Amino acid sequence: DADPNQYYVKPGSYLSTLQLTTINANCLVYEIPVSLRFILREKSKSLFFATAGLSTYFMKREDYNYNYLRNGSNYSYEKEFQGNQHPFSIAGFSVGYAHKLNKRLFLFAEPYIQMPLQGIGEGKVNLFSSGIWTGIIFRK
Repeated sequence: DADPNQYYVKPGSYLSTLQLTTINANCLVYEIPVSLRFILREKSKSLFFATAGLSTYFMKREDYNYNYLRNGSNYSYEKEFQGNQHPFSIAGFSVGYAHKLNKRLFLFAEPYIQMPLQGIGEGKVNLFSSGIWTGIIFRK
């Protein structure tokens, strides 16, 4: 769900004539990340690293349900969009720690944040995300 003030409506469009209350979206998105990982420090049993990069978003399909008020009553309007592209629109940063299990395997944890450089989708919504990637690193 998006609040109407988080969603850009094109001036002069039908949506710009409505008093939007909420916007629900279901989107099929392809994300293509490009990143660089820097090894900050490597010891016999541990590895510290940082990653920085940019992601491109290809919006294959965007299905929106716009909820709005008209004359005191609630209504909804559905619209589909296709083909929006957002090259290098999200910047990502992370730092991580990996613990060596054996000669080739490391367990890792990597807190990250992704911040918008521009809005995504038909409504140009600013996507922020954060979390922790965890997994196993295999080294040859």
